Amino acid sequence: MKCPNCNSSVPNSWNICRCGYNLKAGESVTKPIYKRNAEVVKSKQEIQHDIKEINNTIKNKPKPHIRKPTNVITEVIDTENLIGKQKEEMLKASEAIRRRNIDGDATQILNVSETPIGTAPGYSKESEQAPDGNQSAQSDMEAGKIGEGIISSGTGSSNKFNFRGKGSTFFGIFIINILLTIVTFLIYYFWAKIKERRYLYNQTEFDGDSFNYHATGLELLFAWLKVIPFVLIVIGIQYLEILYPGDATRFIVGITIYLIIVLVTPIALVLTQRFRYSRTSWRGIRFSFRGKIKEFMRIYVPGLILTSLTFGIYYYYLHFKTRDYHINHTYFGDTKFGFDGNSSDLFKKFLLAIVLSLFTFGIYWFWFAAERHRYYWSHTYFTNIRFRSTIQGKPLFLLKLTNLLLIVFTLGLGYPYAVIRETRF
Repeated sequence: MKCPNCNSSVPNSWNICRCGYNLKAGESVTKPIYKRNAEVVKSKQEIQHDIKEINNTIKNKPKPHIRKPTNVITEVIDTENLIGKQKEEMLKASEAIRRRNIDGDATQILNVSETPIGTAPGYSKESEQAPDGNQSAQSDMEAGKIGEGIISSGTGSSNKFNFRGKGSTFFGIFIINILLTIVTFLIYYFWAKIKERRYLYNQTEFDGDSFNYHATGLELLFAWLKVIPFVLIVIGIQYLEILYPGDATRFIVGITIYLIIVLVTPIALVLTQRFRYSRTSWRGIRFSFRGKIKEFMRIYVPGLILTSLTFGIYYYYLHFKTRDYHINHTYFGDTKFGFDGNSSDLFKKFLLAIVLSLFTFGIYWFWFAAERHRYYWSHTYFTNIRFRSTIQGKPLFLLKLTNLLLIVFTLGLGYPYAVIRETRF
């Protein structure tokens, strides 16, 4: 027999079906379980069918077209190479490096990257003029705009030093230094010199960055203490002339003092340059002077003696050789400066300057000093960088004359203004 609830076959002897239906009672079943189960199975099948249709719809639906960007460029940056290039660019911009020249300075830097170093054309009057094709620079120089000339070349670019110092500010530093020096019985003098130099260095700019001076007053004091023994020796020798008067004593004392000066001067010059350059920096990079005392004495001692024996004529060569040695032993970081001038280029003009200076009470010497200054800087280089100066004789003479009058008629109080004027020039 079949169970009316689950529609399964069951033995006649069973009272209760496997599904739990009471076969003997014969209760009516509104909706047999087997029919309800069939409906559930059907609904599950329908759901699965619907899911399959949805999956098929999704699978057959065309995928959206994603356009790949065409302007995206991927680069691999070599950081070590990049840093090296940045350092190289910094050194190229650091080409500026030079000391304050005693003749005043309107020195500029000329980039001659196309010109091989050491084969640059020699000095000539034409080389002082503006390059071909730069009519504006040439007209400025012809108009007498000394110190404002624009230096350029067909392939290179130029940069000019800038000085922002003010006379009033430097005057304040000067007055305070004098008062403190008097109060401290001259001891503060060394700290005063450091303050003045630091101000002048910090107000001097190249390529937008100023120079820095790192020396201290104590360092300068110790440097000067090294000179005291030589001063005491000279004083002691002069005292002998008082104890033993006579022509012979005077002659011996004079010769001895002269020899001491001849021997001490080159030592002092080398030590001074080492100290000052090692305490000077630009963009965090230090300068240095690597000349040796013995080497420089071989140049300077015979030069002083020959200058005396030739009545000052050999001074021209001594000055030139001193400049040559100084520049060729000056470094900015690990890169050194170079000088390629020829000592015979200006010798005839030097002799002419001596003669004309005798007839002009020394005035013509400023014209020769300006020309020598231009020559020295035009033959000074740093890697592929050339220097150039636009100083002329007349502006240099007027500057020195007015500064002298300024100091004399102000009883020395105009000294800081004279320093600022000369540094700016």
